Amino acid sequence: MWERARRPPCVVDARLALSRHGQLSIARLARDFHVWVPQELHRVLRDTRSHLADPSRLVPRAYCASLRELDMKSEADVIGEELAQWDRLPEEDDLASLPLFYLGERADECFMSADVDRRLRERCEQLQRGLHHAMTRSGYDLPRGEIVSACIRDAAALCAALEPYGAFILTRLESDAEGNPTLCDYLDAWGVPTAEAPDSGGPGVQWLRDALARSGMAPLAWAGIQLAAVHVIVPGFPVLGSRDKGLDDDAVARVWARAAVFWHWV
Repeated sequence: MWERARRPPCVVDARLALSRHGQLSIARLARDFHVWVPQELHRVLRDTRSHLADPSRLVPRAYCASLRELDMKSEADVIGEELAQWDRLPEEDDLASLPLFYLGERADECFMSADVDRRLRERCEQLQRGLHHAMTRSGYDLPRGEIVSACIRDAAALCAALEPYGAFILTRLESDAEGNPTLCDYLDAWGVPTAEAPDSGGPGVQWLRDALARSGMAPLAWAGIQLAAVHVIVPGFPVLGSRDKGLDDDAVARVWARAAVFWHWV
């Protein structure tokens, strides 16, 4: 378990997976990364027809959206088109065979890479509950954005649970390429500290840029999709092994309030 993973864990968030070329992005990423799908996003991808009737509910609410002239109707149309692509997942053998990792509510509903510890699900569930507590207390974009919020909650919790393995979240900026990734907007609204990484991550993240280039992600930037990586550090919480039995949901929410979430362009 302690050898450097051949493929670093990449948590794909809903903003990327359900945007234009989202499925293509994941297929390319799977060549060089262990791609992890957060729990709520996994539910959406396996039950796309429940969301095709109103994909606008899956459009995230960006800070200052009304001032930035973001076209929410157009974004909803794009999400609907990408949902239609994912609708083939249960029946298409090649699509279903994509090596995607995920956690479920039970042990037999999980598909985990061999290089992670078996208590990952337990830690992730506790982090989810604490972040859910902060999410509902904030009320940001609720109830309209409850699915979007759940996708972001699960992505952040999964990335934090995978922290010892060098996990990161891959997302995208909005169409104007301004502001933070919307994932960070939601976390900020929930009281989780977020910031752009100094010097866009500097030389310390060059390995990530190189790996993304090898996986063939560069054409997405040419197509107008600006990718961003998000790194989650949660102090005062177990990085390996079982959950902290001394922390209730409110205490875990306070742990999240001391977290450090950094993002940078890639």
